[in-house]
Amino acid sequence: MNSKLIQAGMIVLSLGIGASAGAVTRYERTAAMPQESAMSFATVGLKSLDEQQLKAVQLKLKDLGLYKVDIDGMPTAQTRAALASYFEHQKLFARDGRISDDALRGLGFDDGAIARLHEVEQGKRGK
Repeated sequence: MNSKLIQAGMIVLSLGIGASAGAVTRYERTAAMPQESAMSFATVGLKSLDEQQLKAVQLKLKDLGLYKVDIDGMPTAQTRAALASYFEHQKLFARDGRISDDALRGLGFDDGAIARLHEVEQGKRGK
C-alpha cells in the first residue's frame, strides 16, 4: 500500500479538507493491517489535491508549527515532511496519550503555558 497515498488521505480527512470525488480510493482492512485499523477509510493522493486544498493543508500544518516554509500550494518535499511529522504526532498521542509541544503551539498554547504544563507533569511524576 502506498504510504504517501495513505498519509495524504488521512491529513485530508483529519483536517476536514475536501477532495474531488474522482480522486478518492477506498481501502478495507486486511489481515496484514493492525487491528486498530479495523474500519475502512478513504484516501487521496497528495497530487490529487488542487492548489487551494494544498494551501489549506500547508496553512494548517504551519499553524501546528510543522510547516516552516512559504505556503505555495505545491506537493513539495517540505509538505510531505510536515505531513509525516503530523502523523508521528498523532501516533504519539494515540499510543501514549501525549501531546507534543509543537501540537500544543498549534492549538494556541504559548511557550509559557507549555512550560507550566511541563512543571505540572513533573510534579505529578514526583508524587
